[in-house]
Amino acid sequence: MNIKKNPFARIPLKQMILWIILGSILLPLLFACLYFYKSISTLLETNLKKNLEQNITQTTKMLESAFQMVNTTTLQISASASVRSWFMEEEPGRPDSYELSKHRNAMEEELVHYMMFNNAWDARLINTAYLFLYPDVYCSVSRSSRSAEEIKRNNLLAYEKFSQDRMEGISFYPPSVEDPTIYSVRSFTYSNHPDKKLFLSIGTWEEELHQISSSIANSPDALLYLVDDGGVIFSSHDKSLLGQTLKPELLVFAHSSADGVPREMVLQGMPYFFAASPVGDFGLTYIVGIPKKEVLAGLSASITQFAGMMAVLMVGCLLVGLFFSLTLSGFLDRLLASIRIVGEGDYGNRMPSYENPDLNSISTTFNQMTARINYLIHEVYEEQLMRKDAEIKLLHSQMNPHFLFNTLTAIGYRARLGGDQVLYEMVAALSELMQANIYRGREEKVRISEELEYIRLYLYLQKMRFGEKLQYDISVKEPELLDAFIPKLSIEPAVENAVVHGFEMQIAPAPIALKIWQEEGDVIFEVTDGGPGFPEEILNLFKEGNIPETSRVGIYNTHRRIRLIYGSGYGLRLYNLPEGGACMEGHFPVDFRGD
Repeated sequence: MNIKKNPFARIPLKQMILWIILGSILLPLLFACLYFYKSISTLLETNLKKNLEQNITQTTKMLESAFQMVNTTTLQISASASVRSWFMEEEPGRPDSYELSKHRNAMEEELVHYMMFNNAWDARLINTAYLFLYPDVYCSVSRSSRSAEEIKRNNLLAYEKFSQDRMEGISFYPPSVEDPTIYSVRSFTYSNHPDKKLFLSIGTWEEELHQISSSIANSPDALLYLVDDGGVIFSSHDKSLLGQTLKPELLVFAHSSADGVPREMVLQGMPYFFAASPVGDFGLTYIVGIPKKEVLAGLSASITQFAGMMAVLMVGCLLVGLFFSLTLSGFLDRLLASIRIVGEGDYGNRMPSYENPDLNSISTTFNQMTARINYLIHEVYEEQLMRKDAEIKLLHSQMNPHFLFNTLTAIGYRARLGGDQVLYEMVAALSELMQANIYRGREEKVRISEELEYIRLYLYLQKMRFGEKLQYDISVKEPELLDAFIPKLSIEPAVENAVVHGFEMQIAPAPIALKIWQEEGDVIFEVTDGGPGFPEEILNLFKEGNIPETSRVGIYNTHRRIRLIYGSGYGLRLYNLPEGGACMEGHFPVDFRGD
């Protein structure tokens, strides 16, 4: 095949294309980059300010919720039976020692009992609680590691500050370096006995509130303050500032700009983005300051990503220009013709050599490609196997959260009943499941003995939920099958289905049975229950392979996973028993090597 020579024949085609593209595409694109750099820089800085505003709003709500829990606790204690009994006492003045001791003991017993079921105590928002009848008579509960005398002295300070005041609602006594405890105080009086007064002081460890407020900033240079209307610092990133007064410029900012909107402000020669927001109606304000350099650092990273994207776009334009240039030449037509011949099975077809070095390189590469087609076909086959394996892993990963959700539901149900020992045993069982690496791991197959261990742990957790109502039986006909390998979590979904759909909705006990045996070179398992059986709709959808994502997805994914691993001759079979109840049967080939 003769190619007509022209003056540009010896110029490499890539150079010709690159020069054309540089003149027609690259220069306009560079101008576009400069424009978008400026626009996106402004946009990103605006978005960062919005994110800071959203974060401070969220953090303020969390702080407000924490103080509201403490406030609710004080109100509930004020309405307790022992407090009402104290104010209902008709005798004026201070009771005698016996009556005083009786009232004190009743209040302390009720206070301790109340904290056992208190959300604020469970959330560690309450470190100490002191209820003063008189300065020398009080009841208390504490989890603090400090000495009892020191705790009492600190609570007395709060008592002395507020006991003579006419308090309305809850008030706060600030922490200090020596005692980093925030005291929430409230006094109780009844109208029929205005001379009687109780004083409640609840101590909150400052670090607990700081952990909430510090979630907004990851920067070590961030400034975080929780202050009252007078600027007294209740919580801070710098513990040496506890109990001190906020800097005047920040206090002015807190009073004038407590709307959560970030504003730029220079503090000690360093520019910051400051934002302030009130914490509910508690007379406290949360202030956060993020160094501007941190914001600009994130902005620079975003701009770098944008520049990378533009670079990729430029390369893409060059490739597109190369592609269209080739379409204008007769070379592409001859190349496509040769490809069609090879596509028809004529691997002996060869392209000619060309004078142009680039075209000649393509021709040589094409000829080498035809010699490697068989190898490439083999590569495609291996790729299909990899896709198949990836689908198996995907189906496997979808099953684990489904099982974990049901298990945690049982634990949460039992925990609500308040049995600590049972809760411990249930959590221990769940821990064993997680340590057994059910939810992740590189092994796709496990021994039947391991699968049964997972099932026993699951059934143990469910038995803790349902008690003796749940009855089950597990039997393996041939003991040697315990060492056979099966896909991980291929029997457990069947047992879980029997518990959820065959047992939970029954009033009378519905026993569950799991049997495993070997038959004609296959491992067969059967799970039966005494429940209502499978709905006809589910049986029909399962046969058609159209199970919806919200119904029996664990069973259907298990079925697909088994068939993907072993072929269409294996998997699950669902049917209803003549005497009532559901039966799920599974088939695997016998495998003692775990291949």
